Amino acid sequence: MVDQQKEKKTPACPKWLMPEAKAEWRRLAKRIKVTDEDVMILAGYCQSYARWREAEEYITEHGFDNDNTSRILPYVSVAQTYLKLMSSFAKQLGIASETGEIMNETDE
Repeated sequence: MVDQQKEKKTPACPKWLMPEAKAEWRRLAKRIKVTDEDVMILAGYCQSYARWREAEEYITEHGFDNDNTSRILPYVSVAQTYLKLMSSFAKQLGIASETGEIMNETDE
């Protein structure tokens, strides 16, 4: 007997996401159920992830201060902001632990 209720496909990834955000969308879409209502939340998470990663890569390459002075580069603040946004979106998507940490593939 054919199942009358076909499983809905994951909504399409928004075209406006950064390339790294699209990659994160594809990774998460395989792991979690994404409804039409979750699209903007997942998009926000993925875009925040891409911007956080971009800031962290800059910090790794250039350091967190300006020529070893006490002036911290804006990328540090940017990274912290996007990490907080990711945590908030992850909680809404149900992919954060009780402590707010984002679960990875080995966490269950």
